[in-house]
Amino acid sequence: MWKWKSVLGLLLLGTLIASVESRKGVVAALIRSFSSTKEYDHGIIRRNKALLQHLYWTPVQGSSLDVVIFHEGSLSPAHQRYIQDATPDLPLNFVDVGEVFRNFKNVDVPQCPKNSMIAMMFPPGYYSMCFFWFLRFDRYLAQYDWMLRLDDDCILVKDVRYNVKMLPAKVHFASGLWVDLSQGTSDAIRPIGEGDVVKGMRNLTIEFARKHDIYQEIHSWHAPYTNVMYIDLVWLRSNTMLQAYRQTVEDSQCIYSNRWGDLPLWGAAIHLTKEPRFHLRLPYFHGTHNTLVNGTSTVAPQQNF
Repeated sequence: MWKWKSVLGLLLLGTLIASVESRKGVVAALIRSFSSTKEYDHGIIRRNKALLQHLYWTPVQGSSLDVVIFHEGSLSPAHQRYIQDATPDLPLNFVDVGEVFRNFKNVDVPQCPKNSMIAMMFPPGYYSMCFFWFLRFDRYLAQYDWMLRLDDDCILVKDVRYNVKMLPAKVHFASGLWVDLSQGTSDAIRPIGEGDVVKGMRNLTIEFARKHDIYQEIHSWHAPYTNVMYIDLVWLRSNTMLQAYRQTVEDSQCIYSNRWGDLPLWGAAIHLTKEPRFHLRLPYFHGTHNTLVNGTSTVAPQQNF
C-alpha cells in the first residue's frame, strides 16, 4: 500500500476501474541513462515526486497499481538506486527494454522515404522510442490490465483538486491535436501533413481500411498528445483489427524510414477502431516544450475530466 503525502491529486485510475475488481494497473515512463546521476533530478525524479504528491490512489479490493520505469538497457544498478532513493515511499520497477533500441534499422522505404533533414535532427534512439510506444510497450506489461503513460518530462502540477467521474472509454489522452493529412507542415507537435514525418501514413491507413472493409472517411484524424495516455491493455490485446494495423505499420518499417511518430499513429489507430475520443483533462507541466497542459497556471481551479 502506498502512503501518499497528499489527497489533493488524482483518483483518476482507480475511478476508471472502480466497477471492476481484480484489475492491475501501472504508471509507466521510458527514460534514457546519463553519465551523472544529477541529470535525473529535473526529469524522472521530479516527475516521481509530483506523482507521489498528487496521485491519490485508493485501490479497489483485489486491485493494485505499480510504477514501471522502462530504460534502454544502460541504466546501471547504482543509477537505479539513486532514482529509487529519491522517492523511498514510491516503489519503482525498472524494466530493461534495450532490445528495442539495439534493433534499430537504418532503412529508406519508397512509400515513406527517409527525410535527410529529419534524420540529422533526431538520433536513432528517438525512432526507437516511437517504435516502442506504438508497437512494443504492451509486451512488457503482460501482467497489467491498464496503463497510464506519464513521461519523465510530464510533471503533475501542484494544488489541483479534481472532480472525478467515470469515463467508459478504452483510451484517454490528456490533450489532443487535429491532424489533417491534406495539409503540409513540419513536425509532430503542430498539425501534421504529408510533409515531414508522416509521409505515406495516410495512404497506408487508407489501404489498410480498404482491405479490412472499414468504411469511413480517412482524411484527417485526432492525434493524441501521447506523453500522457491512459489505455486499457485488455482491450488493446483483444482488438484484432488494432493488432493487425500495428503489424502493418511494423512491416512497413516506416517508423524507421520516415520517423513516423507514435502521436499520429495512435490517432490513426483510434480512428480506425471508431473508439470514442475522450480528453483526459489532467493538468501537468510538459518540460520539453515548456508548456502547461490543461491549465493556465500552476494553481488551477477544480477540474472536470
